[in-house]
Amino acid sequence: MMLANSKDSEEQVEMCEIKRVMRAAAVTCLMLVLAPVSGFGQQIYDVVVYGGTSAGVISAISAAREGMTVALIEPGRHLGGMAASGLSATDIEYGNKQVIGGYALEFYTRVGAHYGIDQYGQDVAWYYEPHIGEQIFNQMVKEAGVTVFLNHRLQEKTGVQKEGLRITEIRTENGTAFRARVYVDCSYEGDLMSQAGVSYTLGRESRADYGRNAGWDPRAYG
Repeated sequence: MMLANSKDSEEQVEMCEIKRVMRAAAVTCLMLVLAPVSGFGQQIYDVVVYGGTSAGVISAISAAREGMTVALIEPGRHLGGMAASGLSATDIEYGNKQVIGGYALEFYTRVGAHYGIDQYGQDVAWYYEPHIGEQIFNQMVKEAGVTVFLNHRLQEKTGVQKEGLRITEIRTENGTAFRARVYVDCSYEGDLMSQAGVSYTLGRESRADYGRNAGWDPRAYG
């Protein structure tokens, strides 16, 4: 009887341990189900730049070099916009090249380094192949630590979420949400700006708008 009782006790202890483990597992699963899924499909940055045009690339690089976390969102498959898609013949041949500086000069200097034009006594190359321009843009964002999201197009009409006048989140068509302290619209179309309700002007302003003595005069066109 004593052996039987001892065996029964061991079985009871084992069953209690199994039940305890199962209860703990159940609680853990419940916690996972109830936990907020803020990290699922959501990206949080200091700055989010929409539009991988040349302006978008440079904006993202500029912020990243200042120590900010930056996401560069491009609806298509390539960075650089028109500057990396065929429009690479810089129209400064007869202009004052001394006015080109900053990031633009860095880009053209990198182009020159790629083609090795220093052997001809030059540092800057003003003309380049479009795919080389894209390659250099990609190098620059990678060096700066910018996170690039290709094929992420802003949702139509419902892509921008706001609280009052502040943008709280933008969403792309594939369901990814982006949150940031600062949003920059560098797209050609201005979709983010439009959905955010930012006021804008189409066309060139007249001289009268800002009291200028030069510029477009609507009276000349009736």
